[in-house]
Amino acid sequence: MAEMTHIPEFEEEIRAAVATPMAREEFVRSLYTRLIQQAGSHPKISRSLFLRPAWAAAFIITVLLVSVLLIGPQRIAAAMRSLIGYLPGTGIVDQSAPIRVLAEPVSLTREGITVSVNSATLTASQTTIEVGVSGVPLSAYPKSEAVLGCTDQSYLRLPDGTRLEVDDVVPADVNHAVYVMPCIFNTLPGAVPTDWVLPLKFVPAPPDLTVMPVIDVTSAVPTIPTPASPAIEARETATTTPTQPVV
Repeated sequence: MAEMTHIPEFEEEIRAAVATPMAREEFVRSLYTRLIQQAGSHPKISRSLFLRPAWAAAFIITVLLVSVLLIGPQRIAAAMRSLIGYLPGTGIVDQSAPIRVLAEPVSLTREGITVSVNSATLTASQTTIEVGVSGVPLSAYPKSEAVLGCTDQSYLRLPDGTRLEVDDVVPADVNHAVYVMPCIFNTLPGAVPTDWVLPLKFVPAPPDLTVMPVIDVTSAVPTIPTPASPAIEARETATTTPTQPVV
């Protein structure tokens, strides 16, 4: 058998012919840039219509309207009225939320003048405080409208130092406060004592607290018939009166 002879030059030529040429660095950079641009310009898949805020709000409103139609507007209105009530001296209150009142009246007398906090009602929406002032002499008030007396507003001071307006909502976990009256309204400077401070304590409202139900009253306007004029009544009488035959 004849022995194969290897020719190095020929093998090198074959390898050079079938070898894959190396890509140029400029071409690789250009291709990479184009691929990044195409990926960035690829259209994004839009979200589902139900995930958009506008469609979600429309869906919720539709469900509420259907619920109202199925349950009935009158029954829903009755259920809403059962949650609210009227508290004399305070107004409309939410009966589903706790109501607190003043534990006991508090008063302070200085130089013959008495400032008292007679009652307080605390709800989830407002605070109502009834304050009384007595014993102020007439000389303590201005004698002319051109003279302006004290106009500083009273406020509540909580244990942590927070200052609230007298009708602001007191946090549910706060059961103590101080009623501060900087001065008696419309009194002249130096005429009466100032800086009245009265400590208050709030407790849950008693079970017998009078909360009146809210009633929807529909007033029916009675229909009053319009009386006919005498001329029309005379014509109607003449028409209905039978004619007597002439003999």
